[in-house]
Amino acid sequence: MIGLWLEADGVDQVIAGFRAAGLDAGAIRIESRRRILTIDPKLANQVPLFIFDRKA
Repeated sequence: MIGLWLEADGVDQVIAGFRAAGLDAGAIRIESRRRILTIDPKLANQVPLFIFDRKA
């Protein structure tokens, strides 16, 4: 698998969930006016995981 892209209502909520679980969510980058959270593949069964904001 090349990578998995997921859409969320808010990346901030996803980060809060990761922190509540004691995990580092990773870095946020902005691409085409959309925030994208990159999750370390070690936390996602070795699959690159990207979560982006639904709202632009």
